[in-house]
Amino acid sequence: MENPARSPQSQIPSAQRQDALIEELRARIGAEFFNQQAALLQRLNDTLSSIKPKAEAADPQLALLQSIRDRIGPEKEETTKTQFVWNAILQALGVIIGILFGVFSILSYVVSETANGQSLAANQLALLALCLSSPNSVSNFSVQGFASSW
Repeated sequence: MENPARSPQSQIPSAQRQDALIEELRARIGAEFFNQQAALLQRLNDTLSSIKPKAEAADPQLALLQSIRDRIGPEKEETTKTQFVWNAILQALGVIIGILFGVFSILSYVVSETANGQSLAANQLALLALCLSSPNSVSNFSVQGFASSW
């Protein structure tokens, strides 16, 4: 009985034992299937051995990113003096217009509140004039009471 506590190194068969296992597999599975599997394993081994560690792979990736950046455009465009002046003027105008609209909105709210108060008084006066113009004594009585409380 084998000892399960053996190290992985001791479980690797020798080269002669590997060859014997390969021949046994060929006999069991068939030579054609075995050759296909061997070719597949060889391609896999070649692919894995061609993969570089990340530190080595970073240089080609950086070169690719550099070429993409160069195709897109220069890293920083130089602005002329006239572009700078126009940019400064437009930004200053944007700030000034924003402040003016803010002041306008505050003032328009105050004006609308005043107008609402005046329209309320005008509507009440119009209603009072309508009621007083009626010959009905009940309406005159109620309107006189309303007028005296107002």
